[in-house]
Amino acid sequence: MTTPQPVSNVTIMRSFLRSKSYQPIRAKYRLNYNCITFLLGCYLYSVFIDHSFSANKIYRFVTYYQHHLVVRYIGQLVDCNLLASTGRKYSITKLGCSAVAEISNNNDNNLYMFCSKYSIEL
Repeated sequence: MTTPQPVSNVTIMRSFLRSKSYQPIRAKYRLNYNCITFLLGCYLYSVFIDHSFSANKIYRFVTYYQHHLVVRYIGQLVDCNLLASTGRKYSITKLGCSAVAEISNNNDNNLYMFCSKYSIEL
């Protein structure tokens, strides 16, 4: 039997509660979990690398999804006004930033409620 590797319990709890954090945004914009995760990748790219991006640049940044899915997710996010399109470049909109902030707040609230319910101290 192998010994378990040390893990961050907070990271595990956040991952466990991710789907609950996505539910309000998922319902509001009718997006699937992968598209919402892709939105988070677009947000990180916009904050840390460059405000605008092409489909190829975000594809190389996110690395998880196939290129045809990246193109589809970009289309869905543009249709929901979470991304803006200027030719072949895209950028996250204020509405997109608000959606990301709502996901972050939901995640924090869910983590707090989960810890309170089971008397977990972090």
